[in-house]
This record gives sequence, structure tokens and C-alpha cells, in this order.
Amino acid sequence: MRALLRLWGAPLAIAILTMAGLIGALAGDGHWNGVAAIGLATPVVVGAWFGLRRK
Repeated sequence: MRALLRLWGAPLAIAILTMAGLIGALAGDGHWNGVAAIGLATPVVVGAWFGLRRK
């Protein structure tokens, strides 16, 4: 179980944050816009971080 969580933990967390962002975007205005922005920006930021970092 620990190896499975180690392998799929980060992609699962990104997927959950993205789903929260999508639901927040559909839910309404106000603070939901902030939830949507954070949730939908997460995969972009993570992809840019790993894509642009140097080894």
C-alpha cells in the first residue's frame, strides 16, 4: 500500500485539486473564483516546475 501511495500520491492530489477547481468554477462567484483559480492553476504550476527545472 505504501508503494502504491508513493507512486500515485502526487498525481492523485493534483487530480483532487483540479476537480475542486472545476467544481468551484461551476459553484458560483465570490470566494469560489479563488478556489477555482487555485485548483485549476495547480497542474499548470506543477508542470511548469518540473518542466523548467534543471538537473
